[in-house]
Amino acid sequence: MRLVLLFLLALPTLASAGDGGPPGGRHRGPPPHVILLDNADELGLDDATTTRIEAIAAAARPELHALHTAARSLRPEDEGFAEARAQLVEAEGALMDDIRAELTEAQWAAAEALLPPPRSDAKPAPGACDADARKPSPR
Repeated sequence: MRLVLLFLLALPTLASAGDGGPPGGRHRGPPPHVILLDNADELGLDDATTTRIEAIAAAARPELHALHTAARSLRPEDEGFAEARAQLVEAEGALMDDIRAELTEAQWAAAEALLPPPRSDAKPAPGACDADARKPSPR
């Protein structure tokens, strides 16, 4: 009886394991630009900066959505997974570089404490930490 109960409790998790979540099956939380916008006052972002960040994110959204969809359709052992993942990591990095360019060094330093670590193309699972990947902008 206990096994049946455990199975029934785990069923929603098992059923959603391959249904389009991030590669590797872990959810990373809100996108970085949303975290920045949600903390705009704390970071000292003015309306013009938040508007530029929203525009940068909106422009990147179609490409990122397509790359996420492609990566989700593959398993780590599938041919093409590494390339799809590398493209996703590169596009996410480019988005963050564009957003970082809108922030001062002090704003970026404060933002880094709020943001999850960037994805690493060295590991197939999302959330891998690459502490040197984020550098303050020269601004």
